Amino acid sequence: MWERESIRDWLSWHFAPAKIKRGIANYWQGEEPRDWREPFEEVPKVWRKQLEPVTNAVLNATEYWLAESDQHQWWVRGMPDLPTVLGECDPPIWGLFLDGRQELLAKPQVAIVGSRNASTTAISYAESFAQELARSGLVITSGMAMGIDSAAHRGALAVQGGTVAILGCGIDRCYPPRAQRLAAEIREYGLMVSEYPPGTAAKTEHFPLRNRIISGVSMGVFVVAAVMRSGSLITARLAMEQGRDVYALPAAPHDQGGRGCNWLIQHGAKLVTCAADILDECALSLGGVTDTQEMTQQEIFPTGLAKPEMLANVGFETTPFEVVVQRSEMSVAQVMNELLGLELDGWIKAVPGGYVRLRR
Repeated sequence: MWERESIRDWLSWHFAPAKIKRGIANYWQGEEPRDWREPFEEVPKVWRKQLEPVTNAVLNATEYWLAESDQHQWWVRGMPDLPTVLGECDPPIWGLFLDGRQELLAKPQVAIVGSRNASTTAISYAESFAQELARSGLVITSGMAMGIDSAAHRGALAVQGGTVAILGCGIDRCYPPRAQRLAAEIREYGLMVSEYPPGTAAKTEHFPLRNRIISGVSMGVFVVAAVMRSGSLITARLAMEQGRDVYALPAAPHDQGGRGCNWLIQHGAKLVTCAADILDECALSLGGVTDTQEMTQQEIFPTGLAKPEMLANVGFETTPFEVVVQRSEMSVAQVMNELLGLELDGWIKAVPGGYVRLRR
């Protein structure tokens, strides 16, 4: 599919300054080349001469990566596959490298973002929400950072749902490096996406640019935990500018890690307490429903709980085991047995210091 000269042309475009890109795009109809295989055919030589030559190392690495697997794709302007919604991003997106299930990019997506240093409780919430939304047929999109992002990806994968990771490094890289196992799972069962060619190292300036893609491909952005100055608030702002919905999980007034969420709610974001809040909005945006959006909240969170009295003893903040025993007035052995049942059924989760309730 890809010829070496086409790869060279698009790489030279990728590395060109924004001013040069704008100048060349003026010669394209609708900011797209007539033929993506020869993007500069209609462009005067005076502009082409201003493009920097591409090194053989970068050219060879990209050519090798594209030829390595059918899962490896590079979608550029002029191809029918590149989502048209990305034209709304600023600066414009001219091409995306993909590794994995490419069909996920065309499905309805909700982004889940938040702090890298989120609390155990917030991470549990992110994973639980991702599971419920993925079960409903929505694809979960995030940036694969530690904390909330990784929890969102893990939640979707746990229920065999779709998940898309937008990278701030080369498509063949993993950042952060300790997320290697998660990255391998996403490449196999989900989709990795990056603007950056193989071999590109992660740089600070890449991440704000990556955020515009996270919001651009999504119907809405759900912020689970965020401080006041954070990349998550940048993503939320970009989503608002792109006309996307913004949702936020409220935090306690004293919770510094959730102040950004409360600020978003004060400024128009939808307050979310359960997955149904997001599913209802997505159904309206789609003009219909996703796979299971006709479910009521009661149906989304399964009924038939054998021991509702025990669940009432576990809070949405970490509840120590001894507190559960005190509240239940049961023996330690009985409490352990019933808590295990609740955990296996997905109602609670064991965390350092006790248990956290995941559902209402």
